[in-house]
Amino acid sequence: MIQYDHDEGIAIIGGFVYRGNAIPALQGKYVFGDTARTGNSDGRIFYSDGSKILELDLTDRDQPGFWVLGFGQDGDGELYVLGNTTGTPFGTTGAVYKLIPNASFKGNLLEIPAINVFLADGGSTIYRARLQHVPGSDPMRFELMDAEILADRFRDDSATFDQSSGKLNLTFVNITDANGQIFTYFVKLQQVPEQSNLTFELKQFELLN
Repeated sequence: MIQYDHDEGIAIIGGFVYRGNAIPALQGKYVFGDTARTGNSDGRIFYSDGSKILELDLTDRDQPGFWVLGFGQDGDGELYVLGNTTGTPFGTTGAVYKLIPNASFKGNLLEIPAINVFLADGGSTIYRARLQHVPGSDPMRFELMDAEILADRFRDDSATFDQSSGKLNLTFVNITDANGQIFTYFVKLQQVPEQSNLTFELKQFELLN
């Protein structure tokens, strides 16, 4: 059993135990929310392993920015947050948001959970990919280790690769330092031509938090 005081919120919004595969850190955790903290479109999203309650880090904002009114789950076990900016079942501000993971760089591996690849013929395909840092490279380079095609339902716009231009953009990358602290960056990479393996060179990175 978990609980918190009314000073922390207005009303608990029940959710689901996470059974998806996209966000390994949430596996087996109960994800739920509170409709609002102060009654001003400031809903919150939490997760718990049954012993403590932690607030979900949304990377680009402190809180969702809307009233949290419900949760949904698809056939893959991935979770969705339902909310609006009025807190009532009226109006046209309702929205459904999918919880998706950031790319991450830890050790020497860059893990991209879902990347939208724009093909030279005008089509697009969704992949999960892992890139390995090339030791001693300056500027930093990354070589593709493996990639797996995903179903179209995994599509999102947080990571894109344009096959024609060779540009790889990662909107959010969690980087873990030697002390275990996580920082989030915006990263741009450029494909290096005429390499036996698909290789990218770091062109830009910007700290977001």
